[in-house]
Amino acid sequence: MLSSFIPQVQKLRADRTSGSAEIAQRAGRLLEAFCQRHSATPTKEAFTALVELAVKLVDAQPSMAPVFNVANYALTEAQEAERQSLTLRTLGLSLKRYRQELAARSEILDRRFAAQLGRLGKSGRVRRLLTYSNSSTVVRALVAASRSRHRFEVLCAEGRPKFEGRRLAATLARHGIPVQVLTDAALLTQVPRADLVVVGADAIFQGYIANKVGTRALLLTAWTGGCKRLVLVDSSKFLAPPLAHFFRVRQEPADEVWRRPARSVRVLNPYFELVELELAGNLVTEQGTFTPKRLSKLIRHRPVSRALVTGLKKQA
Repeated sequence: MLSSFIPQVQKLRADRTSGSAEIAQRAGRLLEAFCQRHSATPTKEAFTALVELAVKLVDAQPSMAPVFNVANYALTEAQEAERQSLTLRTLGLSLKRYRQELAARSEILDRRFAAQLGRLGKSGRVRRLLTYSNSSTVVRALVAASRSRHRFEVLCAEGRPKFEGRRLAATLARHGIPVQVLTDAALLTQVPRADLVVVGADAIFQGYIANKVGTRALLLTAWTGGCKRLVLVDSSKFLAPPLAHFFRVRQEPADEVWRRPARSVRVLNPYFELVELELAGNLVTEQGTFTPKRLSKLIRHRPVSRALVTGLKKQA
């Protein structure tokens, strides 16, 4: 039942440049397509295969919380559909609504960020923003803020080894936002010039955020220098404790850093790192703006599919 979906799962696994929101949409479309294709399959058999597909998607991108959550949503809804004797077609429609809801959350988050910029602007000029990596959430929010007549320039890093920061810079420039691009290390030297540091996150769980390697150094530099900090994140990035156990920071291909390293040299290439939540400043979500302590409490009580947890344990 899953053979035709494996190539798409492998493509998802190989994607090292897209943001987590984009990857979650693709994972959701795969789950939705499975439900549509197997709507006539006996429910128990289909549910078993759906669990397997959900686990494979999480395993393909174990550092991205939205993939965990779209899989969790699919299996939670599937269990309810099985209880009510509903078809997988109904579940597919529910997954489509979930993906649309993710996009709607982003629009709400954009407005909240623009409002936050307005409030910060009243207490002092916000003319120079500094960001890191290529968060689609941050890009949308910056573009929306610029359309709301906020005027600012953006400083960003090139984002080695895949240079996703260049993509961010090109996108912002196309929307008329002035951008300066620096090397990753040089970005830290610009914190004293910034009015605000704003980043996204690939996952948030109790006590930590996960984002591109280098985020901790950036937020720590901003914190020690007294620079305002915002993390923009929608609730699809919240990872409940039972699922956070399976979150992994994987090592990526070493040849992205050094194609032919010297003999006896070991090259490490982690994309993500964990950052203490307290360094984040405030966290702007579609549900409101939270302090790290308040957000940790909210994440603690999110529902989790037992089938997904069991499947991930077997996979491990």
